[in-house]
Amino acid sequence: MIRDDEVEIQSTLERMETNLMAKITPSEVKRVISAMKNRRELALLQANRERRAQILASQRKVEKRLQPLLTKVGLDLNKIEKIETILVENQKELRRTLEKRTTHVDKVFARIKDTFRHAIDARVKALELANRAKPRAAPTFILLDTPFFIWAEPSNWLIDSHVSRKESFAKVRFTESAKDQLPRIPHRVSFYYVWQNDESDTTALLNVATYLVLKGWCEASVGPPDLRPIPARADLDVSAELALFEWWNQPPTSPLFQKSQTAEALSLTASAFGPFSSGDTETENVFNGYDPRYSLFAVPPKGVAVFQVSMNTLYSVYGSGFFIADFSFRDSLVLCPYLQLELVTSF
Repeated sequence: MIRDDEVEIQSTLERMETNLMAKITPSEVKRVISAMKNRRELALLQANRERRAQILASQRKVEKRLQPLLTKVGLDLNKIEKIETILVENQKELRRTLEKRTTHVDKVFARIKDTFRHAIDARVKALELANRAKPRAAPTFILLDTPFFIWAEPSNWLIDSHVSRKESFAKVRFTESAKDQLPRIPHRVSFYYVWQNDESDTTALLNVATYLVLKGWCEASVGPPDLRPIPARADLDVSAELALFEWWNQPPTSPLFQKSQTAEALSLTASAFGPFSSGDTETENVFNGYDPRYSLFAVPPKGVAVFQVSMNTLYSVYGSGFFIADFSFRDSLVLCPYLQLELVTSF
């Protein structure tokens, strides 16, 4: 026979599980995910940082030995520095010209601004039809079309954001100069979704998919490489990512990473060779949809899962670099219309 105190304990646990999703707040999600993300990203970046630090140290040794040799063979370093100053000014003028291109980009985007709206509506209707095919069964597809909240890291690159059904978006922009900058924690803008397995005794096995539309413009520039024997280089990468968090564990955990969780949007590399180079600037317009996904995600009975859909930008530079990632002008944006859960089976 079950004792009264055991029944009370079980009842209390069920109430706690039912209320768990209601207790999740944006501030709590930010705190937990920041700690988890920072640990993972710092670990991933550490190896790259160490390798780049060794390269920089070796290059500085070569430069220190090279300069007196150049003087000895008759090269006037002061004159070279004056030439480099002129080349740097030329690079700045080129950068100003490229930034004015946003007016033209706006016109191009305006002509095709509705393309993804129609595609999104068609996709949602297809999911609804799939569910109607078996009216007596539980829905095969679960569509989360409104995020819990939107968060940008760092916060100062967020220009605007809006949460609504199938129309949630963010506008972000950063312009930064850097010198000998190793890869750093990326600029990120994220859309968060929450889902709870309402079954009390059944584990849900899910395929998770989302759709992220990016419309913007990016630039990576590198200045003259001075007297460095190795070319100056600036890299800028933009990607879409889906992250999953098992909130039923405390502290929350993430499942084993799958390659399909990330999708590359663009990768820019600007290089400059020789002391008389004027530098290099690479630009690219971004206008595309990306669909990161995860297969076979198990959520236990009453378990709560948090999903993060992000656009990430990461840059690094050897020499002097300048970077722009602009998803804020006119109808440019980062749009996340939905998160799709496909119920494969329950057991």
